[in-house]
Amino acid sequence: MINSNKINITAVNTLFHPDKGGATVVCKNLYENLSDRFKISFFNGRIDDQNSYLHSVYYRADRIKGLAVNIYNLFPPNISSWIDGTMESNYYNPSINPVFADFIKDQQPSIIHFHSLQWLGAQLIILAKESGAKTVLTMHDWWWICPRQFLVKKDGSLCNYLDLPESCTCIDEEFFLKRSKFLQKCLYHVDTIIVPSQTLKKSLVDSGQIKQPIVVIENGIIFPGNAKSHRNERHKPIVFSYLGTDSWLKGSQLLVEAAKLIENKKFQLKMHGFPVSSDIVRKSMVLLAKKALLHPLKATRKVFTILQSKISRKSIPSQITFHRIFETHELDTILADTDVVIIPSIQRESYSLVARESLIRKIPVITSDCGGPQELIQNGINGLIFPTGDTEALADCMKRIISETNLLDDLRHGIQNIKIPLISDQVAETEFLYFKLLNE
Repeated sequence: MINSNKINITAVNTLFHPDKGGATVVCKNLYENLSDRFKISFFNGRIDDQNSYLHSVYYRADRIKGLAVNIYNLFPPNISSWIDGTMESNYYNPSINPVFADFIKDQQPSIIHFHSLQWLGAQLIILAKESGAKTVLTMHDWWWICPRQFLVKKDGSLCNYLDLPESCTCIDEEFFLKRSKFLQKCLYHVDTIIVPSQTLKKSLVDSGQIKQPIVVIENGIIFPGNAKSHRNERHKPIVFSYLGTDSWLKGSQLLVEAAKLIENKKFQLKMHGFPVSSDIVRKSMVLLAKKALLHPLKATRKVFTILQSKISRKSIPSQITFHRIFETHELDTILADTDVVIIPSIQRESYSLVARESLIRKIPVITSDCGGPQELIQNGINGLIFPTGDTEALADCMKRIISETNLLDDLRHGIQNIKIPLISDQVAETEFLYFKLLNE
């Protein structure tokens, strides 16, 4: 019988709290809840406010409640290497190797669990295996088969992952093949691959690029303080909420444009997760929605400022409001004042914590047919589904919620028997997997 208190686990992820990201939230929740059973160390990158190079920092993260972990922070000298899948350093970064080798020599982990590896580099898996540790890899998205990570082309259209790299028009084929060959080499050194959903597993297997066995362990959520929305009676106006980022890949601009098509103004749309003041966001969202003007990612500051000055604040209806980036513990308050959550993603979603956070509170969800949310959302039963990227179809879904008297109550009723995985479920399955590996 192995005593878990004597087992060292090292987790590796591109970022860690307080930096934002889906895998970052998942890792924080998971290892906070494993830290009373195992000795946890964490190896990660960080991004400072200026995106400039800073020296590596090694410290004990006692500031993170409930988590006593050692974190090695590495600041990327070039932020592009983290977000740009066309750079070799995005998947292969040998400059990290000496630092990582020293870290695992110091920590002596029995298991090294890898998560997102942008900029840190997949070559760390080989070093981990050579150290004698068991290796686990959680694929949180499609980064292992798609350099752009979410199977979306530069023009916003969806990628045919069944025919990569031949069908890829975003990445040079020679680079794509070189990248794929190297990542396959790294995967050979992985003992167990985990994904959070059947949707992601199926697409990875169908792509033909991931040949190793895959285990599904769903990302669990923390049981909410308020298990259901406070808005149990039919209030007017209807409150729609978006919980995401200002990224066009998440569909934020699409949602604003859809809301502008609704003539019945008896609704509110609350856009949560924006990093700047509401006034600036209101104007910039109009700019980003004007596809003919400029691609949002290529806007220079000068052009951006000029165009902003020409845009009327009245371009966005007053019932659409923008709110700051939120912390997980604030979800209860946000969702207590929400009738329907909207997930308008253009990118493929491998899971969707937002969908599950909503459903556990008995809040229906409107979602694009982006993958992960559809494992739980049934069209017309507990939510509504619209074709990805279809502004008018999204607007129609919102109109139905506003105008059809019994629809909202019917959708709430359809949520009753859905089982939402909790963090305790994820912890138990992960712990079982760890012990199974160590006993092999």
